[in-house]
Amino acid sequence: MANVLLSASVIIAGVLWVYSVTMEDGQMSNHERTMTFTCFVFFDMFNALSSRSQDRLIFEIGFFSNKCVLQYLNTPYQVHAYAANDRANSFLSIA
Repeated sequence: MANVLLSASVIIAGVLWVYSVTMEDGQMSNHERTMTFTCFVFFDMFNALSSRSQDRLIFEIGFFSNKCVLQYLNTPYQVHAYAANDRANSFLSIA
């Protein structure tokens, strides 16, 4: 239970820190919202990678040793690349 609370505290502190650093004019904009969400996603990805063992660090296990987790973490980037390619093709067909 202590590990879960520590992990959640680190994620919350990191996300709030990024939010406070990106908040420039005191009003919420798309930039602050995007940076905060992206930071949360990266913290969650690292948490998923590091939660694979109770007694060994992620640096001992290796980032690329579990192919299923890597595929899970890579899927959003593949979807984004596919969507960007689809938008580019539709733009070229219109022009």
